[in-house]
Amino acid sequence: MKNKKDIDIMRGFTLIEMAIILVIIAIVVASITVGTKLIHASKVRSVVTDFQKIETAISSFETKYNALPGDMNNAQRYLSQCVDYGGGKTCNGDGDGDVEAGAGVFEAYRVFQHLSLSGMVDRYFSGNDGDDSERIWYKSKISKNAYFIVTNNGVTSHIGSGINNYIRLSTPDAEASSTSCVISARDAEAIDEKMDDMTSSTGNLRGRDKGASGAACPSSCLSGGNYNRAGKDLGCTLWFKYD
Repeated sequence: MKNKKDIDIMRGFTLIEMAIILVIIAIVVASITVGTKLIHASKVRSVVTDFQKIETAISSFETKYNALPGDMNNAQRYLSQCVDYGGGKTCNGDGDGDVEAGAGVFEAYRVFQHLSLSGMVDRYFSGNDGDDSERIWYKSKISKNAYFIVTNNGVTSHIGSGINNYIRLSTPDAEASSTSCVISARDAEAIDEKMDDMTSSTGNLRGRDKGASGAACPSSCLSGGNYNRAGKDLGCTLWFKYD
């Protein structure tokens, strides 16, 4: 039969073991939290990196061909694999300096295809508006439905006049009428700080709320004329000026 001393010793070991388990759990939870933050920080940095890659690719294309991808009016002469699709979806643009999209105009859909066929980006893009989004636009890691789109559509209504083309981070909509939230205001401001002036309404990088149609966002992008610093949920689209 166990005496009181033996029971006390066993009880003491049990408490020590419980304390060790609790410490291990705390370490695991802390590691997961730190790991999650590091992964998210990497995604935010990828937005900056991707924008710079796209901007460099467009600049290199323009230097080589004296035209903008998508807008290039003799693309088929230099990009032999660029074919027309039915319904007037031509490979060539109109060469007016604006990357357009709208009724019967498909220049914005061709941008990354032109960059891909010219070797300026290392992903395959079809340029066909009937394909999956990832075969038309440049996918971002920042959120599930976030893409980089090159166009001048929506610039006047969202940014203002006097500006030609933007690289937009949004949901995949060439015409900008139903673009929705893909990044939080906090992350948008952090990116703006790295790349520009940390202000949503000035400089080469602009933060905006969603387009006129479509479902509401979990959070608002703007507050008091600048980024909504309380906005931790998805609430913004970003517009990067490159031309």
